[in-house]
Amino acid sequence: MIILGIANDIDSGAALLIDGKIVAVANEERFSRLKQDDCFPTRSIDYALATAGIEIGAVDVVTYSWAKGFEGAWLAQYAERVMTAARCQGGAFELVIDRIAVETEQDRANVEELEAIGSQGGWLQKIARIDHHQAHAASAFYTSPFDEALVVTGDGRGDFRSATASIGRGDRLREIEWLPTLDSLGYYYGAITNYLGYTPHRHEGKVTGLAAYGDPQKCLPIMRDMVDLEDGRIVTRIGKYYKPFFTVAPALEKALVGYSKEDIAAACQWQFEYVLTGYIARLVRECGLGNVCLAGGVYANVKANQRIMDIDGVDNLFVHPAMGDGGLPLGGALKYSVETAGYPRPDFVTCYAGPEPCEDDIEEELRNNGFKYERIRGQEKIDRTVELLANEKVVGWFQGRMEFGPRALGHRSILYHPFDRDVNDWLNKRLRRTEFMPFAPATIEELASECYIGWRPDHVAARFMTICYDCTEKMRYNSPAVVHIDGTARPQIVRRDNNPEYHDVIKAFHTKTGGLSVINTSFNQHEEPIVAAPKDAVASLLNDNVDVLVIGDYLAERV
Repeated sequence: MIILGIANDIDSGAALLIDGKIVAVANEERFSRLKQDDCFPTRSIDYALATAGIEIGAVDVVTYSWAKGFEGAWLAQYAERVMTAARCQGGAFELVIDRIAVETEQDRANVEELEAIGSQGGWLQKIARIDHHQAHAASAFYTSPFDEALVVTGDGRGDFRSATASIGRGDRLREIEWLPTLDSLGYYYGAITNYLGYTPHRHEGKVTGLAAYGDPQKCLPIMRDMVDLEDGRIVTRIGKYYKPFFTVAPALEKALVGYSKEDIAAACQWQFEYVLTGYIARLVRECGLGNVCLAGGVYANVKANQRIMDIDGVDNLFVHPAMGDGGLPLGGALKYSVETAGYPRPDFVTCYAGPEPCEDDIEEELRNNGFKYERIRGQEKIDRTVELLANEKVVGWFQGRMEFGPRALGHRSILYHPFDRDVNDWLNKRLRRTEFMPFAPATIEELASECYIGWRPDHVAARFMTICYDCTEKMRYNSPAVVHIDGTARPQIVRRDNNPEYHDVIKAFHTKTGGLSVINTSFNQHEEPIVAAPKDAVASLLNDNVDVLVIGDYLAERV
């Protein structure tokens, strides 16, 4: 059976499964070069079909993980929440009506686009609608290493909900509770992101990084008036400070005057962690499960993920690598494949499911741009790359099939040595970025226990750079460029089985310099998607983002 999963909202994309196996996954932004592109994923679909060598007519099912709408069983709970807001909070009822109207209209437009294109393409009758949060849950559980787990989703909104909790066992997910859009942690964090001058749904990571520089206590009461924990459940205070949108309430804007950006970010992050960990701690106690799977944009917050890992009763944690809505195409396809078609869960060890250029295309691009380039292979490729890093060169590392999800994981990465404490300033300026988080370290598995407190080999989440750890004193001293001001780092733990060349570069760098890691940051400029094709990598070299490009089996430099 051939299953095509698609989504056409923020970070739209496509995933293709054949007989339960993942064949291709990619998001539209990588092809259109528009960050978080929300257009219909035509290019992603074309890529997926071309990878399998098939036409759209060969597809048996097209899963769609947006805008399924209200399920009948939800209406009573949703109505009760609306009435509670209307009784207790001034102006809340009008905000609720606006929220329902906006969400309904956005979903209607997406479905109309889907049905129009499906009708034109002859596959309208093949569409299977999947609930948004159930697709998130499937993406997390069915790619996890666990046979049994508590599965929690959280984002801004999707099908009138902002969070769900499910029990995953084997090939089934059973939803046990949910929260409406009105109680959205995603919108809480997004509103503060907006207030601080950043773009919601895109720059929340800047707030997370900035939070380490502030005092959370100074304006924490304001955050508690936006969202809090009641009997282990997330409840927002709709009306005065909180709106179930990314917009900033006028009263909130007035209340935050006089506080520093750092203190506001710190308070926002503190309350976010408090509410989220309290919510999940209750679920863990009630379910009695030690493994936790997470998906949804809320869990792009790696500091909160670290706190979740520390909850009493949590033994292990897995965060789907494409935790945001870019993971919906794969999640919807997996839900149908496992639960309806009856295929086993796929082996999922890497995110390398995107396009891979051929050598002829790489060489043609280098030649047409007048670069000085040479072919390097095998051990020479490893040695030359290590020599470049040791000599303080910024290396664009472009290898194999592109990874999917928001993190560069050693196929479309920029590499640098970890010894320069000032690199976060000058390299981010070179990449036209405004960041407060330090760059992430890539560390081979053999060295991870020397670097990260509490790390274990079965922490699969660390292989996908979706969790933080407190760093050892040795790591702080050895690799200061990748350790945040609060003593944490967000590592990628690299196993040789999963990426031999990348692993060998890091290992050889350690042998040559003693470095416990290398810097791994995504191969892109600010506000651009991660590079996908050779022309994108070449453009980055032309723009002086990197000093040298190691692309396939070629090493290229500007003349």
